Parts: sequence; C-alpha cells; structure tokens
Amino acid sequence: MNKIQKFRSRLDNFFGWVKVTELVELDDIDIYEDPVRPELSVEWRKEYGRKIFGLKYKDEIEGIICIAYTNDTPESEKNLI
Repeated sequence: MNKIQKFRSRLDNFFGWVKVTELVELDDIDIYEDPVRPELSVEWRKEYGRKIFGLKYKDEIEGIICIAYTNDTPESEKNLI
C-alpha cells in the first residue's frame, strides 16, 4: 500500500467515525479534563448565549465542544466574557 492509499484509508476511517457520531447537548462536564481552558467554570460555559456539546460515539463522549454565540467574531478570550 503506497502513501496515498494509506492516507485515503485513514481519511475514510475518520469520516466513517464522523458519520456515526451524534452531537448531544451536555449539562455538565469535568472541566479538569479540559487540556486547553480548565480554568473556565461549567457555569461560565453555560451562561446565556453559551452551550456545551459532546460528540457521542458508541455510548461514549469522545469530544467536547463549548460554543459561545456572539454578534461579532471575538479576537481573544477576553472578548467572550
């Protein structure tokens, strides 16, 4: 198998995973497992205009997405406050 075939195989595996992943809204998460912003509380992540979603695959949450709905594109974390 050459490099292009290996890449395509990995890409097919990834998209196969994405196709069967469910996006679910979460009420709570363990913020201490957040490798990027563990200092942001669950309350802050769930305030008005914000939601927490999980990527559910085979009854397990495989990833977390925190979304803030804004009128403008924030240029820094401070702009999200």
